[in-house]
Amino acid sequence: MHEPIVFTPEQVYQVILAVAGLIISCAGAIGIIAKVVRWFRKPADTQKERVDAHERRLNGHDESLKEIRQYLDRDKHRLDKLEEGNRIVQQSLLAIMAHLLNNNDIDELKKAKESLEQYLIEK
Repeated sequence: MHEPIVFTPEQVYQVILAVAGLIISCAGAIGIIAKVVRWFRKPADTQKERVDAHERRLNGHDESLKEIRQYLDRDKHRLDKLEEGNRIVQQSLLAIMAHLLNNNDIDELKKAKESLEQYLIEK
């Protein structure tokens, strides 16, 4: 019962080779599993890259659209002011024509003058 366990050098060598073979086999299996996982994830990764690229482009377009809207708002404001000025000038012309035609309507002419002066002062 008290016999010592004895290993020959050949047995030790075989155990070392078996352990090394097991490690190499496990590493190979892990490599294959990793390749399979990457292969299955590739469509999702490709799709994610495409979506990210589209989002970057869309954000760039949003910035451009915001800038264009600012230009359009500024232009609309300027056109509204020009339209108001044209309306006042046309009213003044009507008052002048009415005064020239009947030498009356001085009150209307004064109102048109005041409107035109007010517009020019505010401008």
